[in-house]
Amino acid sequence: MRQAMLKDISLSAVIAGLLAVIIAYCGPLIIVFQVATLAGVSTEDMMSWIWGISFGVGISGLVLSYLSKMPIMTGWSVPGTVLLLSLFPTLTVAEMVGAHMLAGMMIVIIGLSGHFDRLMAWIPQGVAGGMLAGLLFQFGAAAFKTISVSPVLLILMLTVYLLGKRYFSRYSIVAVFVVGLVFVMATGQVHTEAFNLQWVMPKLIAPEFSIYSILSLSVPLVLVSLSGQYLPGMAILKVDGYHQVKSRPIMVMTGGVSTLVALTGSASIVLGAISAAIATGPDSHPNPDKRYIAGMSNGLFYIVGAFLTSAIVTLFAVFPAELVAILAGLALMSSINANIVLAVEDRENREAALLTFMATASGMSWFGLASAFWGIVIGMCAALLFNPKLRGGIRSLLKKA
Repeated sequence: MRQAMLKDISLSAVIAGLLAVIIAYCGPLIIVFQVATLAGVSTEDMMSWIWGISFGVGISGLVLSYLSKMPIMTGWSVPGTVLLLSLFPTLTVAEMVGAHMLAGMMIVIIGLSGHFDRLMAWIPQGVAGGMLAGLLFQFGAAAFKTISVSPVLLILMLTVYLLGKRYFSRYSIVAVFVVGLVFVMATGQVHTEAFNLQWVMPKLIAPEFSIYSILSLSVPLVLVSLSGQYLPGMAILKVDGYHQVKSRPIMVMTGGVSTLVALTGSASIVLGAISAAIATGPDSHPNPDKRYIAGMSNGLFYIVGAFLTSAIVTLFAVFPAELVAILAGLALMSSINANIVLAVEDRENREAALLTFMATASGMSWFGLASAFWGIVIGMCAALLFNPKLRGGIRSLLKKA
């Protein structure tokens, strides 16, 4: 088995895992810093939070990818972290820890029940494609918006991407990353003096439980994680051909790990969505059976990052935001294309797929639930209205349940 895994290792898959880590650290991690500032914690405490996030994401993704031989990437709940911005300083750090632990246990229970897989079975491929295309479209569009700030960088990276797609498709994103990094270094846009490299270990926090923290954080956190992370994350895996994937082991693993690392102040660990799209497509590896290496490399890089948290804390200030935005947009281009095609080709649900795409791409938020959730709700309502076969199929599933 070890020899077979060594044969499966490829540079493109390893780089795909690394890119997902860089994009996550340079983007959504800034929200954790904002939450830590509102909570009034020390730099050492904040490093403990990020240690827990990094180690939790790393170990869960590494184990799941290795056991399933699928590129299962995990992450932390960004919408769940955003919730904390409105709760601190009323919420205490100990209550946050208790709420995260309870939310992790709830995810484990939902995963063991198997109901989430039944929900996924109801969603037509076109609607799932529309949701994913809309979700990823925002990142693709953000890449081109950088032209007003860094036109040369965008044109250079876009040119390398197009030439790479034409002449060396498998390594096109690797080339984009290298060329972009060399350019920002040559033009003095990488501030290496900001690095602060030291060994970091976590600090454990005793949890506290209250009605306020459960109702204000635990329950909303489970809802936004299911709708904003597990739903699109599972859809991405299925759309890219991993139809055998089951939510039970993923939810049990991520929920269990989340419950443990919550003691360090970590955000909830969930299934990755955007990061998964970077690893599950052909840019990671032309052979779907060998893309699990991207998930494993992603996990390993996160684990390394856990013990180098002091450098990660300053990483977001090292790379220019435009480099990260362009890199993310171009890395997701193949997935955007594939999901748009999927949405259009589903003739029976084309109207529903279009509505799903538009609602998701709008970035709308209502009742604290993200656009991915509302895109699916609107799309499913339209699909049920226009597609009698779908109505009959759902009635049959309900009878079986």
